[in-house]
This record gives sequence, C-alpha cells and structure tokens, in this order.
Amino acid sequence: STSTTLHHHFGVDFKKTVEMAVELCVGLGAASCEELFRFDTDVKVFGYEHDLGGIVQKVEKTRSTQFTTTWSYQTSADPWTAGAMSDVFVVPNLNVMYREVYVVDWVNETCAVEQTADGELPVTTTINLEDVENQPALAFYSRYHMQYVKLPELERSVGNINNIMNDCDCTNNAEKECMLKGGENKGCDELGEQVTYLRSARDEWRENLMMNDDFKENSIVNWFEEVGPKLMTDENDLNINDHSSAITPQTLLLGAEEIENQPKKRNDDTNLEEVKRIQFSGGGSTFSMMLSKEKVWDKVGLSCWDGCNADYENTIEGPGLDDLKGTVKGIGVVTDIKLFTVKTHVTHESTAESMDTESTSIGFTLGDNEPGDEFVVDLYYDEKFGTIIFDTFAGRSKCPHEAGTAAIEDPRLVITSYPPQHVFPDEDMVFEVEMSNLGVGDESQFVLYAQHRDNEGSLKLLLDGAPFGGSREFTNVLKDTTYKKTLVVQRGPRLFQYTPLDLVME
Repeated sequence: STSTTLHHHFGVDFKKTVEMAVELCVGLGAASCEELFRFDTDVKVFGYEHDLGGIVQKVEKTRSTQFTTTWSYQTSADPWTAGAMSDVFVVPNLNVMYREVYVVDWVNETCAVEQTADGELPVTTTINLEDVENQPALAFYSRYHMQYVKLPELERSVGNINNIMNDCDCTNNAEKECMLKGGENKGCDELGEQVTYLRSARDEWRENLMMNDDFKENSIVNWFEEVGPKLMTDENDLNINDHSSAITPQTLLLGAEEIENQPKKRNDDTNLEEVKRIQFSGGGSTFSMMLSKEKVWDKVGLSCWDGCNADYENTIEGPGLDDLKGTVKGIGVVTDIKLFTVKTHVTHESTAESMDTESTSIGFTLGDNEPGDEFVVDLYYDEKFGTIIFDTFAGRSKCPHEAGTAAIEDPRLVITSYPPQHVFPDEDMVFEVEMSNLGVGDESQFVLYAQHRDNEGSLKLLLDGAPFGGSREFTNVLKDTTYKKTLVVQRGPRLFQYTPLDLVME
C-alpha cells in the first residue's frame, strides 16, 4: 500500500515579555556604565494553531495465490462389509502386470486333456518386472479386497511359479532355462527372484491384516493426548492436551442429573468424560463423531513490490512573522505568526505473507436401519494408524448378523422325512421339512428357495402342493415355533438321475 498525506498549518502565538537589567555607572557628566546582569522572560498569553489536510493519495494492491490439495478416504457404508472388513489400506507400491495362462495339453495315451491333481487345468503365471507397463501406484484397498481377492492371487501366483520350477528341476540346476508352457523362456534364478518378491508381499500383507487385541488400553477419550501429537508434530508445534474427545458433548455432560438409587459398581468413581462405551438402537438414527486437528504456519515479511518499504516527511514553510517584539520599560509582547506551512508525509509498505495449513480429521458414524437392532460398542484407537477401533461387545442384530451380537434371525431348516432309497421313474420324491427361528427376535421373515442353477434335467418342485420354481417368502415366523412343509420333487422329461439341488432358507 502507498499513501500520501498533505497538511496546511497556520498558527499565532502571543507572549508577554519582561526584560530586567542592572547597570553600574561611574563618573560625573560623562559616565562609564557596565551591565551587571540581565534577565529576560517570555510568558505565553494566547496561542492558536490550525491544521488542515489529510490523505490526498492512497493506493492499495493485493495479490493472492492459493493452492489446496485435499485427500479424503472413506470406508464403505455397506452393511455386508461393516466393521473391520471396510478398513482401508493406502499403500504406495509398484504395480506389476502379470499374465495367467491356462495350459491345455492333449495326452494321447489317456485320450484326455492333462489336468492337475485336483482336476483343474494347469496354470502358468508370467511376470516381467521390466515391462514398460509397470508403474508406481498408490493402492487404495479395503481389508475385504485384500483378504479375499489379492492374497489368494499372491498365493496362486507363488504356487504356479513353484510348479514351473519343480517341472524344470530348478532345485538341482539353478542356472537352467525353463520353457514355459505359454511359449516363453525364463531362467530358474529369475523365477526364484519372482517367488521371493511374491512371498515377501504376501507375508507383509498377512502381518498387517492380522487382528491385534492389544488396543484395549487405548480409550478414545485419550485421542488428542496420544494420537493427535503423533499425527502432526515438530519442535515448533503447540500441543493441546486438555481438549475433550468424550463421546458426549460438554453441554450434555454439564446438564446431567444423577438419579437416586442408581446401580453402581463398588469403588467406581468414573466420570462421564471417561466413558468409552456407547449403546445405540436401529431404526435409521445415527451417531456421528469427528476428531480433527489443524495447525497453521503464517509468515509475514517485507517485500519490494512497486518499490521497497519507505516512510518519509517533507515540510515547507512560507513567509510569516517571527518574533515581533515590542517593549515599554522592559515589558511588552512577542508575536509569532506562521502563515503558511505545508507538510507532506509519504508511506509505502509492501509485505509478503505465506500460510501453510495442515489438518487431519477422523470421523465415524454409527447407525443401523433395522428396527429392533441394538448394539453395545466400545471405542478405542489404533496406536499405529490413529484410526478408530470398534469393539462390538453385545447387542442384537438382524441379517446380516453383526459379529459380537445375538442373532435376531437364526433360521433352522431340517429334513425330517425322506423318500425311499429306491424311487421308481413314475413316482414322486416326497420330503418333509421343518422350519423354525432360533434367534432372539419374537418374529422374523425368511425366504426359502431351491438352487435351480444346478437343475439341468428340468426337475419339477412342489411346496405344499403349489409350484416351487423360484422362492417362497414366509413372514411372521415366530420364535421357537416349528413349521412343517412338504416338498415334492418330480422327474423331468428325459433323465432318470439328477445332480442334487440345494434347499436354502435365509
């Protein structure tokens, strides 16, 4: 910013002046005098000053450049992957392209395709670490995906390459070239190196996926004291150790009233701010909590934009009356008149400011859509990653059943009567089945269906006399009550022997 200030100044001063002097004279007629002492004093009688002016020029300029990068990772809200299976791992890695080739070799002696011991086609895995398609990547994988997709892939690749090395007799000749069934040649040493990499990746993932039980001392109420400083800290940080991370807001805690004759553990002096356990019900309501920490670095320094910083003042005085004195017998008036004085004050200030902001937020939402569900959850934090750990301690839940809770819906399906061992072609197969609910819910809803995916011969099914081609829904299935059903299976138009069909109740 640059500003110029101009002021016109006018003033009048009236002063009373007194002059006193003592002289010593010697002689007659013509005398010789010598001043012994002299005393002059001025006393202000009246003064007037007038200053007129202000800012006559001002320029302010601002330049701002802002860059923002936000990373956000959110776990799945799918009830089928709730809990630990929705944990997400963000891992930098080298994305290596590989190829699985199913080998089809015809064996003339057996007049059949060569198969492995378990009846599958042989598979070779080809990996080329130098391939131009291999690039560094950031993996964003859930625990479910790692456990049920990626780890089996690694295991399968290790097994495939080991099979190749065994067929090539790499144990006795490490420098041997192996002819892969996919048409490529690989040395035993290169194949062994690939197995080492794959095993290392497999073992690392196994270790990180392993559930540890040593978190029970890490209560969520200590998150800011224990986790916050570890997430963002250096020698210049200001640590806040008294910020609440209780699962209840302070406004509710202050208004809590203790009732009489409430149950209490002996010698228990726990206050509400230390509670780490929460109970919540289903039906669509949710409980959310967000823990955030932010730090800001703000630096302001001098700059030389449109010139470096400056601050100066100029004064111009015009004609005036300076010390007009008139005395009578040593007493008089001194007048000082300033008719024209101009002051110019110029200020130029230029600064540069830089600001860096870093924040970390960890939040969670607890909720369930099913009325009648109830959960009791203890909240901890993971010491390694700083994220929240949910330990479901008790409760009740419908399908999908939450681990650690009692099942509201626990279907039981039992075949109580079978047809004879030998059934003639024109006879029906009659089964008697019993359905019941072993869950804790008073009543539930279930679906009964036959897996027609394997019905290759067009079997016909009847349930209680009605066609049973798809599924049958049963509502208001009461707790600890048995329901008997009759299932009839009729032969198809062509076959006399059929693949078994699965009967499922869920």
